[in-house]
Amino acid sequence: MSEDTLVKQASYQVNPEGTSGKVRLNIKGETVIADPIQQMIVDGRVFMISNQAMETARDIGNAAYTETEPAIAIDVPLGTTFIPLEIMLYQGGAVATADVTALFTVDTVARITSGNALTPRNFLINSAQPNTSLVTAKCHDEGTTALITAAPTNDITFLAKLQAEALVGGDDQDIHWSAREFIPPIIKGPGSLVIYWYGTGNPEGFYHIVWAEIPTVNAVP
Repeated sequence: MSEDTLVKQASYQVNPEGTSGKVRLNIKGETVIADPIQQMIVDGRVFMISNQAMETARDIGNAAYTETEPAIAIDVPLGTTFIPLEIMLYQGGAVATADVTALFTVDTVARITSGNALTPRNFLINSAQPNTSLVTAKCHDEGTTALITAAPTNDITFLAKLQAEALVGGDDQDIHWSAREFIPPIIKGPGSLVIYWYGTGNPEGFYHIVWAEIPTVNAVP
């Protein structure tokens, strides 16, 4: 007994967990296994934030660790699942003449109280119908607008790194975290991604944060 299978290579059906669905094939009848990150970009589910003035290093760092004053925070609402894909902090502007520490953390509650608002951009560039990000993203701006958050409820750290000034000469204190290299945490909203970056002299720099947003009903049980 034969059965016809509909070929769908440019589009596909999204099925909630625990339900049956159709196999995705190309025109030669081969099973399509897309790179998951590239597929999420094509789906319009990947977003980014970066310096508002692309040519200007932002004074997002503090002189010391303060749990309620991070450098960058992203709040994830109920109904949205958030997957960090890439986080980059590049030293620029006034270079700190001391050690610089970075902490990347996630929490089980929304944390932002106030801060400098950031606008997430869709990675599907120039699309006629891009999805709109549902998260709230804000950064610290030393001397202008402080990023203030609630105290941690569950302080879950997935990166802690000290860039020693004695080792790098104070001019290359950069951090690059990628989900292609390390296993990413997955935040089932409500929750938050909270990034600390601090050192003597309040490190200034360029930041690029990339993530995916998926409706929770289609992502996790």
